[in-house]
Amino acid sequence: MGTISIPAYTDDIGLYVSNDTAKNDFSLLNRLLTKPWIPPSNYNYPKNRTKWENKISIYCRYCVLFSRKGENQSLGQLINKPLRSLKDAPEYLFNHNECNYHKLSVSQAIECVSPYAHANSDVNILLNNINEQQQNENRRILASIIKCILFLSRQNIVFRGNDENGFLDDNNTNPGNFKSLVLFATDAGDQALQKKFKSSSKKCFIFKLANIK
Repeated sequence: MGTISIPAYTDDIGLYVSNDTAKNDFSLLNRLLTKPWIPPSNYNYPKNRTKWENKISIYCRYCVLFSRKGENQSLGQLINKPLRSLKDAPEYLFNHNECNYHKLSVSQAIECVSPYAHANSDVNILLNNINEQQQNENRRILASIIKCILFLSRQNIVFRGNDENGFLDDNNTNPGNFKSLVLFATDAGDQALQKKFKSSSKKCFIFKLANIK
């Protein structure tokens, strides 16, 4: 009688019975706990149903992955041996769910997965907070610059000087009224502009005034 070959999948819990592979690979352990392999809807089961039904094996993934040696309780079905009898499955599963060994394994699984589950979200929250802070800072800088523009416009004061290199430079002989006003606001205590120039220097301020009248 020929044997039937059923493909093995790396996330199939049956591959990790009585070995510590997953215990030494946290990424794999997390995946087995949170995304165990389940046959997809288009999975091609072997045509000879009788043969592959005889190979059905039920394991408790928590107890398999957190199996403990040296305890008084012997490891049997659902842990290091599969439960094959579907007829007796309800009773076995109920009793297993109520035993302390299983409850401890579930508790260990939750403790193992919780930090990993929050890790990515914590990083995303941190990045979002940084982006939001930067956006708010940019808005404050733009608001300060717009105030300078509005002041000059309302007073009908010309913006441009004789040097349009775009740099804010204290030594510039005639940087123009707009740049001079930005420098003045910075020196007068505008915190948004002060923070900007303190972190990147005044030469970062490249601003052509060709379109400002």
